[in-house]
Amino acid sequence: MAVPTIYSKLIEYYDSHLAKTGVKDFIKAVCQQKFRLMVSGSSALPVPILERWREITGHTLLERYGMTEIGMALTNPLNGPRVP
Repeated sequence: MAVPTIYSKLIEYYDSHLAKTGVKDFIKAVCQQKFRLMVSGSSALPVPILERWREITGHTLLERYGMTEIGMALTNPLNGPRVP
């Protein structure tokens, strides 16, 4: 789980250091094998980050809302239309 800014920075790093190295398929395969769920929270997830992350990892980020005291209270659907 991370905030949208972290995902944005990871995408920037991927695009500048890894995308051109030929490890694209390897990264996607590892993400699909090792991660069951990827979550974004604490602020709204911009659609371009959501879409680019899906291209890179094969995962749709689960956008969640909650408070420290209660954990995850609400989410956008993992599969289906996203509610802004």
